[in-house]
Amino acid sequence: MKKNKNLLKFMSAIVTTVGLISATSISASASTRLYTFDVLSDTHVKSGDTNANTRLSTALNCIKSNFDDKCIVINGDVVDDYYQYSTLDSVIRNANSGSEKLPYIYFNFGNHEFRAAASNSSQSEWYKWSLNEFATKTNAIQASLSHDSDVTNNSRSSDSSYDWQYVKNNVFFFLGTDRLEYDQQNDCADLNRNYQLSHLDNKLNSSGWKFVFCHQPPHGVIHGADWRNSICERAYNDPNGEYFQSLISKHNNTIMFTSHMHNNFNTYGLDDNCNSNFHQLGGSSVFGTSSVLEASQGLHVVVYDDKVTVKAVQYNSDNDYDVIESKTISLK
Repeated sequence: MKKNKNLLKFMSAIVTTVGLISATSISASASTRLYTFDVLSDTHVKSGDTNANTRLSTALNCIKSNFDDKCIVINGDVVDDYYQYSTLDSVIRNANSGSEKLPYIYFNFGNHEFRAAASNSSQSEWYKWSLNEFATKTNAIQASLSHDSDVTNNSRSSDSSYDWQYVKNNVFFFLGTDRLEYDQQNDCADLNRNYQLSHLDNKLNSSGWKFVFCHQPPHGVIHGADWRNSICERAYNDPNGEYFQSLISKHNNTIMFTSHMHNNFNTYGLDDNCNSNFHQLGGSSVFGTSSVLEASQGLHVVVYDDKVTVKAVQYNSDNDYDVIESKTISLK
């Protein structure tokens, strides 16, 4: 009987040891959640436009109520034209009122930031003025928002078409057009390879996750991204931005967010093809963001140490949301 007891103890010890080893292995291989952020786009804030302003307000309130985000990115066409920043400030201040506060907001600019009215084309003679207006007004809005030590808040230079910040040591690179031509009849982002793209290449040549934001998408990648509304480089006669695509495709663990196309997630999902809001471009993943103007939708991004999950979200109300679909990118 004593021998049987000893045998039972021995077998129990083996089972316990194996269980501990197994549990340790599972724990060691589990993903570590680092932080989250949301990407909105094409908010088109405008005085008197109740629908656009209300949809942005709904999205912001829903985010602060449901997600513990480090930041929000509004990726271009933030305002409907360059006279609307006071309205933008009002919408954000209202959403930031009460006991719950908004996370820090990064702003990027698109074609509407360079327009005197939404119906007009971008005006090249006002390029420098409107760039300064964008930086000055959005810097002032950001100064009213709180942030923690994981989020940098360096002011964007008033003459810079691009910017970069860091969230938990991951670079967030914001691309924007370097110039507007007098004969330019489209809404492309003209990116100079010897200016912002050289800095982008340098920043992406690092380990860990890298996040890139450009209002206009790479040519032919997101649904509807043709020669009239994508990334180009006119100085080198590169209307389809082939240099940009070759640059970003060589960098693993880079996730790019675009917008501009107003592609609703319910119609254009996150399938891996050029007729959707997702495409794999070499080592980089490219996501299109739905327009807040037309539907209160955005992307909720969950960053882990070994993967990133991007969720297409419908912000139903100040407190309720639905995940339409999601896609996970694994660290390489």
